[in-house]
Amino acid sequence: MSSILSAYIDESGSTNLLDREGENRFYVSTAIVVNTSDINLLIKRLDDISASFNNGAEFKSAKIGKKVDRRLALLKQLAPLPFRYFSLVVDKQRMPLNSGWRFRSSYYKNINNHLYTQIENATVGDVDIYVDQYGDHDFEASCIDYFEHRNILFARATPHYVNDKSNRLIQLADIVSGTLRQYYFGAFKAKEEKEIASTLKVADHEISVCVFPPVYTSPLAIRESTNSELDSKIAGLMLEKTGTFIEHNLDANDDIIKMQVKVLQELIDAYTLESGPLFSDYLLSKANNCVTKPISKQRFHSEVIGGIRRQGIVLTGIKKGYKLAVSEKDINAYLDFDRTVILPMLSKLHQARTFIKTNLNHDILSDGRFKELTDILSAYQNIVSEQKDQQISGAKERDEGTITDPCIK
Repeated sequence: MSSILSAYIDESGSTNLLDREGENRFYVSTAIVVNTSDINLLIKRLDDISASFNNGAEFKSAKIGKKVDRRLALLKQLAPLPFRYFSLVVDKQRMPLNSGWRFRSSYYKNINNHLYTQIENATVGDVDIYVDQYGDHDFEASCIDYFEHRNILFARATPHYVNDKSNRLIQLADIVSGTLRQYYFGAFKAKEEKEIASTLKVADHEISVCVFPPVYTSPLAIRESTNSELDSKIAGLMLEKTGTFIEHNLDANDDIIKMQVKVLQELIDAYTLESGPLFSDYLLSKANNCVTKPISKQRFHSEVIGGIRRQGIVLTGIKKGYKLAVSEKDINAYLDFDRTVILPMLSKLHQARTFIKTNLNHDILSDGRFKELTDILSAYQNIVSEQKDQQISGAKERDEGTITDPCIK
């Protein structure tokens, strides 16, 4: 078969569930996905980077270790390259020690199932898959077993087993896996973390990073920086609601629900990492990456964002982007936005109704199907009238208080 895409897979970390402290808490498997037509160009550019970075030697995350400046320098050189990636990040501290994952064969079978399902769901056309043949032999054997028994599910894939010491794209997968393992462990300072996020965890490269078990389910940690007890309660309620929605819909078949789940995962990550609001274009890109048929920006706002809000999950939309409402200030910002939309619409409706009734003696809301609008508009008019009365009354009181009787000396 003639493949359109190629995926290169490598891992970082130990599969031993007992080895779960420090950096060993996480195990990461990454698939670098590239257009097959770009492979030769990529290899040439990776060779050039290696020549200047480490005298042409093999790229290896473990060799860079904790030299953060060196890792950042490499990532900045890799950033312009035309590649994308999926990653599965396994948090071993959240895995039951008596689960099937304690067996290496089962561990790798689950890894393959998650990783290859991601590739299948987010790619179109035939895919060549390359795995390091000189890495962990259990990993290689599990890949062979997976493809032999799941070829009906993933008939578009052709597996290849290669030597990572001579394959630059397998080495690239190793760098991404190793960097993400340190990233999720929290090995980097805030400034370094932002630099890594701006070069690696961006829409140009990151298709999806799946943390397993999902970190989006209750209970979720509430940041200590909340301003009040009410803020803590709002944050707890919103995170629980969001996490529950994600948990119940992780395996959804409906594309819009898949997109909603992805958006909420991104927003919880942004809350956890304190990375601020996320632009709608960024969220749209992430949402479209998890389905085979991308949607327009208009549908994204009406069906994905709108659908999330209809679940009772409050998203604050501000100029800088979207964020979960996790404080009284966030809720107020959401209400302020609604007020700027709803009140002018009611005012326009009132003006239109008044104009037509005055000139044609016809009430445009007389049809029974507009009863709710009639009731809302009546309530709105009463509030406006009360506000005007209060303003007039207040003005009179102020005027009377300032009157000076010329006869009084």
